[in-house]
Amino acid sequence: MKTKKALINYKFPLPFREGIKGRVRVSSAFTLAVGSSLGQTLAFAFGILHRPRQLLLHCSTFAHAWARTSCIHALVFLKAEGNNQRFPKIIMCLTVLLSVLLAACHAKEPGGNNHDETSIRVELQQTFGGRKFNQPVAMLQAPGENDAWYIVERGGRVYRSSSISASDVELFADLSERVNAGFSESGLLSMAFHPDYSNNRYIYFAYTGTANPLISKVSRFSVNDDSKSIIKDTEQNILSLNNQYDKHNISQIAFGPDRYLYVGFGDGHEGGGDPLKHGQNTNTLMAAILRIDVGKDTPYAIPSDNPFAGGKGGKPELYAWGFRNPWRWSFDRETGNLWVADVGEYHWEEINLVKKGANYGWPIREGKHCYGSRMECIKQWLCLWNCPDTDLVDPVVDYSHEEGCAVIGGYVYHGQSIPALQGVYLFSDACSGTIWGLIHTDRGYERRTLYTVDEHERAEGFLTVSFAEGNNSEIHVIHYNGSMHKVVAGIDK
Repeated sequence: MKTKKALINYKFPLPFREGIKGRVRVSSAFTLAVGSSLGQTLAFAFGILHRPRQLLLHCSTFAHAWARTSCIHALVFLKAEGNNQRFPKIIMCLTVLLSVLLAACHAKEPGGNNHDETSIRVELQQTFGGRKFNQPVAMLQAPGENDAWYIVERGGRVYRSSSISASDVELFADLSERVNAGFSESGLLSMAFHPDYSNNRYIYFAYTGTANPLISKVSRFSVNDDSKSIIKDTEQNILSLNNQYDKHNISQIAFGPDRYLYVGFGDGHEGGGDPLKHGQNTNTLMAAILRIDVGKDTPYAIPSDNPFAGGKGGKPELYAWGFRNPWRWSFDRETGNLWVADVGEYHWEEINLVKKGANYGWPIREGKHCYGSRMECIKQWLCLWNCPDTDLVDPVVDYSHEEGCAVIGGYVYHGQSIPALQGVYLFSDACSGTIWGLIHTDRGYERRTLYTVDEHERAEGFLTVSFAEGNNSEIHVIHYNGSMHKVVAGIDK
């Protein structure tokens, strides 16, 4: 029995609709698959001349979609005016040629996004005598205290240990009555010592309190002279922001090399893109990295060189924007570079080198790719043409959800224990537990696997929540199951 033919008027997406007039006659059984494959092929072909840079950055997306709609070998032919014989053959040849090109793109993405193996390997060494904490999210050392460590638990408590090898700890702070940790991304999330802590005894916390449903707060406390506890009634509110939802709110605080306090906020909502429209709105503090001066005025002053310091065009606190959920970021102790890991939604996780006044693209882009599910992209004939790249800064590297689900930012290694790791940025993923390193080469940054976690370990909660950097620049890993580990040299492979 012959397959019934369906006649479809094919409207090409801009910018190359003009000049192509014809009708596509395809088997009805293959209409959707062929349409998506052919559309992507032609989009790539005609778009190369129009927007070559953007197309190369989206190379992997094309390849993925191509692989999933490979039934282009179905009964397809085009009937175009004056080209009844030649046009189908040309299009078929172009289809095959570009399929090979797209596969090559997927194998080797531009911009140092490759997952090459390296001889550098690391291992994880248990610390604090194997002690496990209750949902730890951060650990740090105070300026000038090279032995003691402070461990932050999401529920609102902070413990102090006299050394990295000691299993005994003392309660340093208990903010559990002020902290709302009732949601998966709420609680006491970060802590920072003032750069002049040895003199002023100031310490800062970032946490969520109860509101409707939450309020994100940055508060300052004073610490007792013996450094063993905070003075609870000294809380001074530095910054507060009401949150409409319980996810992607305040994420972290840290002092930069310029002695200003940096504050990270997500877009305030999980899923569905950016329904609150915070990502590209410079008149909100959400979806941004803020920079404020807590050394002047009360509660803070605006650094004179902030992008909108004059109050025109955006909030004066903004340093950079266009983030979805910046979870863990750090400053390189030698260069001062700000590394920010931004958690993706559908497909892509990303690592950014953040510059003042830059826009990192959310929700226009997810990683180096236009945002949207693959089906949404197909419906829009490759949402590439609704994905402007003007004034958007690409991440240094991104990776797909085939390798994880939520990126965890780390630190650039400057310790003495692993010479081969000098200058390498370490990061991980909350679902895979893999630790990667970004190595700078003459081709840019390249991603290398340094440590992997097997399935049994993942089931036991051996998954990365955060990283820590000691005063000696050695790096530590905080795990979901409450354990802490130091990164040490492994066996070369």
